[in-house]
Amino acid sequence: MFLLNGIWMGMWTNQYSRLRVYLIRQPLNINGAFSIFGGSIASAADPFLPLMYKLAMLQRGMNISVWTKSVAVRFIKPIDKLAFFDYVITETELNTAIAHLNEKGKHVEIHHINCIDRNNVVYAIAEVHTYMKLHS
Repeated sequence: MFLLNGIWMGMWTNQYSRLRVYLIRQPLNINGAFSIFGGSIASAADPFLPLMYKLAMLQRGMNISVWTKSVAVRFIKPIDKLAFFDYVITETELNTAIAHLNEKGKHVEIHHINCIDRNNVVYAIAEVHTYMKLHS
C-alpha cells in the first residue's frame, strides 16, 4: 500500500531513533492539481513513530503495545516534487516514556514533524499522538 501512495522508508539508525520517510510524486498519488494527495501525506505521517517506539523499547527489554492515537496534518503548500518526513525520537523522549510506562503503565507522546524537500521548504506539518501501553 505504501508503494502505491509513493511512500518509501529510508535507513534506520541502530537504536531506531531516526528514520527518513520519502514521499514520491507518481501517477497513482497525484490529485487534480498534479500534487500529492493529502491522504498520501497523512499515510506517511501515521505508522512510523509507533513502530520506532516499539522497536526502541524492545531493544531496551520493554514489551509495549503502541499505536497512533491521532494524526493531524496542516497542509502548507502543494507537494509537486520529492519530499520527506524526518522522524526523530530523542533519548529524553525515550527516557520520559519509560518512566511514565513504569509508573502509570501508559504514555502518550506528541511529535510535530515537518514534511520538507531538500531545500528545507515546508509543505506540511504533522502532529502525531503516539499511545504506548506496557504489557504486564
